[in-house]
Amino acid sequence: MLLSRYINIKVQFVVLLSIISLSLAAIITINVFIHRDNSQRLTQLELSYYPALEHATKINSLLPNVRQQFEAAVIMEDEQAIDYARQISADLQVEANKGAIVLPSQADAFNQLSLSLKKYTESAYALSLDFINLNDSFDNLTVRSNKLSADYDSLLALSDQLRASASQNVVDTILHSENAANDAAQQSVWLGVFFLLSVFAVGYAIFKSVISSILLVTEKMQAIATGDGDLTVRIDYSGKDEIATLVQSVNQFIEKLQGIIASTLSIGQELEVVSDKIRSESHQTLALNSTQRDHIEEVTDAVNNIIALIEQVVGFASHADSQAQKANASAQTGTQVVLKTSQEIEELASNIRDTATKLKQLDKNASNVGSILSTIQSVAEQTNLLALNAAIEAARAGDHGRGFAVVSDEVRVLANNTQQSATEINALLGELKSGSNAAVGAMDQGLASSSQAVGDAQNAGDYLLEISGQVEEITELNRQIASTTEHQARASKQIHTHMDDFRQCSHQVSQSTDQLEALSHQLSDIVTELSKSTSQFKV
Repeated sequence: MLLSRYINIKVQFVVLLSIISLSLAAIITINVFIHRDNSQRLTQLELSYYPALEHATKINSLLPNVRQQFEAAVIMEDEQAIDYARQISADLQVEANKGAIVLPSQADAFNQLSLSLKKYTESAYALSLDFINLNDSFDNLTVRSNKLSADYDSLLALSDQLRASASQNVVDTILHSENAANDAAQQSVWLGVFFLLSVFAVGYAIFKSVISSILLVTEKMQAIATGDGDLTVRIDYSGKDEIATLVQSVNQFIEKLQGIIASTLSIGQELEVVSDKIRSESHQTLALNSTQRDHIEEVTDAVNNIIALIEQVVGFASHADSQAQKANASAQTGTQVVLKTSQEIEELASNIRDTATKLKQLDKNASNVGSILSTIQSVAEQTNLLALNAAIEAARAGDHGRGFAVVSDEVRVLANNTQQSATEINALLGELKSGSNAAVGAMDQGLASSSQAVGDAQNAGDYLLEISGQVEEITELNRQIASTTEHQARASKQIHTHMDDFRQCSHQVSQSTDQLEALSHQLSDIVTELSKSTSQFKV
């Protein structure tokens, strides 16, 4: 048996649509899971790996400054440089602690780096003071200096290793996300091909089963149509689908036709009896003809009154049609105004979204500028220290270093001005970011209001369209009423005209009654012919 003889065609198409829906759901599910995993990895990258890399990079870049400050302090016998070196070391220890917090998996490495940096700073501090104050022998100071250099090399290697590890975490996370996205794309393609082949196979099976069933039923119906008029034959179809319902309806039609033919045979016999009664009734018709002429006069007067009323109705319908057309024109104009207003509001909402996006970009750029200003401040501080060292060296040089001392003073002034300008710019950037954030909030509120306005305008447009449609229906009904009334008026006038003719024809009824008897004999002959025609069918 074919598939269509057991399952409804509607069910078969539901199965086909279900396969399509399942394929789309599977592809969407895969992409959702991959997107969720990537989002988690990117969140970890944003909150842990990248901040840890920033802390490690900062430590790695500023660690040489600690050693340089200690060396400068020893060379220039400047204890302030020692304090500055200790301050830098303390800041780097804070950065290491922050790195341990944001990336617990590398907390041991950050803590070890912080501890090693602390020990190195304490040793360098003690050695620098001993060098300056000559608290120890030169040989011991040399041994301690060599050991401190080895500790610094170990500390720098640990910092490099920590920075490389943090950088590798960032790279691995990004590569993992990219690989997951590529795998999801490949899986979606393979699933799409599989479900496409499945849909094609099921669709072809449904098409083949339905067409074969239709051809089978068509052949059986043609056999009945080209046969010898046997109305007892029925179409045999064992299926349970919609075609089975069609076959059942056709069989019911044949059964009804069989009953009609049988009834026609019976009616033919009854017509013979009726023709005899017609001959007897024709005599009574002559008597009724006189009474009919009196009734015709009364009907003529009533028709005249109806014609007058119909003419009034035509006038009312025409006026109503004119008013309905005006209302329809007003409704259409209102609809156009509402549509134009909705479009303008949508354009305003689009402009608001663009402005909000640009403000967010402005806030992001301001953050980037703030980072650059921090770097400028750091460079200015280092420049100030270098200028200070240069001034000290110039002072030692005596008269030969006066020119160099003037230049170092200018450099210090320039560095101080740079720091002050960077601080002012940073303050302005803070105000700019606050203003842009407030503007974005206002834009979001405006966007929500414009969206509500668009919805209200669309609802108003729908109501006006509905009103316009109803007005058009009323207009059409008025036109139909006017048209019908005009037809009634013409018909009434024709009735009035025909009533006169009917009076003239009434006296001919008597003559026709005589002919009716002759026609009854002809009716008997027709009944005989009808019986011969219906006898061709087998009932």
